[in-house]
Amino acid sequence: RSHAATRCVEYPPNKTECHMVLGAAFAGAAKADEAAQHYRKFLELAPDHSLAPRVRESLENYERSKGPRAPQ
Repeated sequence: RSHAATRCVEYPPNKTECHMVLGAAFAGAAKADEAAQHYRKFLELAPDHSLAPRVRESLENYERSKGPRAPQ
C-alpha cells in the first residue's frame, strides 16, 4: 500500500491529496518526520481543504511531542 502511495510523487506538485496520503502512510509506518513534511506541504497547498483541520491537528500534536525547540 505505501508503494502505491509513494507513486503520488510522480504527479504534479499541486496534487494536494497525495501529500495528505503520503503523510498518513508515513505516520502509519512510524516515520513521523516524513509524515510531518508531507502534512506541511498539504496544508500549504490546500489550507481550506475539508481534511485540513484534521491534518493540522495531527501536525500540531507531532510538534508538541517533539518538545520545545532549542534557540538557534
